[in-house]
Amino acid sequence: MEIVAALKVIRAEQVPQELWRIAADLKDPEEVRRVYATSSIFDGWSRGKAAAFADLDAAHMICVRIAVSLVNQVEFPSSR
Repeated sequence: MEIVAALKVIRAEQVPQELWRIAADLKDPEEVRRVYATSSIFDGWSRGKAAAFADLDAAHMICVRIAVSLVNQVEFPSSR
């Protein structure tokens, strides 16, 4: 698996919208579903609900969990 796009985010609240933008440009349906699931989790959905929405199996949800973990490690500037 390769990185298909870079997130252009300056605030944590922008992560879901940026992921939806990225998904719109993807061609591989499996990648699109993984990005949708990741975006849904950042929108506050449970992992189970996001997996069901994106029709992902357990193996694909591992990719999503890794992506969420990586983004959660980013230190965004505090918004004022």
